Amino acid sequence: ANGDPLPNDANARLLSGAIEGSNVNSVESMVGMIAASRQFETQMRLMQTAETNDKTAAQLLSMNG
Repeated sequence: ANGDPLPNDANARLLSGAIEGSNVNSVESMVGMIAASRQFETQMRLMQTAETNDKTAAQLLSMNG
């Protein structure tokens, strides 16, 4: 944190051809994103239905009142 170089490690080795692996499972992440998207769409439809019901109820009350 202070900017000084780290001391050399005699046990450190460099592996030629080694590939760093990802720490994220892309399939699980995509499935999670799809599930979240579907939940969002369902909640939006629910809100739209509630709004439609509210407008219909207001119209019925204004006709009777």
